[in-house]
Amino acid sequence: MNGMALCAGGGGLELGVGLALPGYRTVAWVEWDARAAANLVRRMVDGDGEEAALPPAPVWSDRRT
Repeated sequence: MNGMALCAGGGGLELGVGLALPGYRTVAWVEWDARAAANLVRRMVDGDGEEAALPPAPVWSDRRT
């Protein structure tokens, strides 16, 4: 199952949904706040070779896009 996170914040809700529904994947993130969007991107990329906390997907600043 695929989903899109609106007003994503730090991605916590999607992490919870992923735990509750195995196979769930967020395919797009929408967050207008630049600081929260940067946090989402940081959580998608792990430079230490470990698995990232969030699945990589585009981050949009406007839900209309």
